[in-house]
Amino acid sequence: MTDKSRRTLGFFFGLTMGFCYGGLSQLSNALLLPGVPLFQPEPGRWMTIVLIMLAGAAMGLAAAWPGDTLPGVILSALVGAALSSFMAMRGVPAGTETAARVYTILFFAFLPRAVIFLPAAALVRWAINTWESEIQVVTFSVRKLALSLGGLLGLAIVVGLLSIYPAQARYALRTTNGLILAGFQTTSPDALPEALLPVEGFFELAEGPYTLQLSNEPDLLPVQRPMAAYGAEEYAVFVLFENGFRFGCAFTPPYPNPSCGEY
Repeated sequence: MTDKSRRTLGFFFGLTMGFCYGGLSQLSNALLLPGVPLFQPEPGRWMTIVLIMLAGAAMGLAAAWPGDTLPGVILSALVGAALSSFMAMRGVPAGTETAARVYTILFFAFLPRAVIFLPAAALVRWAINTWESEIQVVTFSVRKLALSLGGLLGLAIVVGLLSIYPAQARYALRTTNGLILAGFQTTSPDALPEALLPVEGFFELAEGPYTLQLSNEPDLLPVQRPMAAYGAEEYAVFVLFENGFRFGCAFTPPYPNPSCGEY
């Protein structure tokens, strides 16, 4: 196999992995939560999938670029770390204290992040080597070709499925959305759902499109909430309306009702 053929193979292997991972990571929660307007940072869900596919293609191309296996694996892991760091910086306001903290963390975490990408890079290069050796002979093994490709897709699918919100998190998002929809139907502030009564201005200002953003840091909300059960994961759902009105709800297991307030 020529260098060009090997690199083309790596490019398409990475592109396919990026498609599987990007599609699952960006669409799975939206499909599991129909009707819930989940927050999606710029540049949007579909463009993010495209960027992930291109990042995967770049990693695959880097893995296939050198003729030797080890340099290809290391180069691919470094490319993955660099691209993931770049994507993590999207949306961070430049010149702010937050940006400085993010840049510092990404700088010191670059090599550890590259180590995380090593298994994926090694798997891509193994698949490339398998195809390279098999298609050079007439009696190539379709089974080996399929298994190597299946290993790549399997890894991308498994990692993509890790993006699915836990059941308690999905409950928090559904419940918050249900409270908002119920609040829209009321005709007076006193008729609001009990959880929304502490939210000052909901009746007057909560109108128009909105998005819900999940967080595992309920302490960011200035609300009083009960003590969580030992080991239970707490969540907060931040609600932002297009008109600027915002509030949030903290969910504390095993209590089903949230503690809501503006922030």
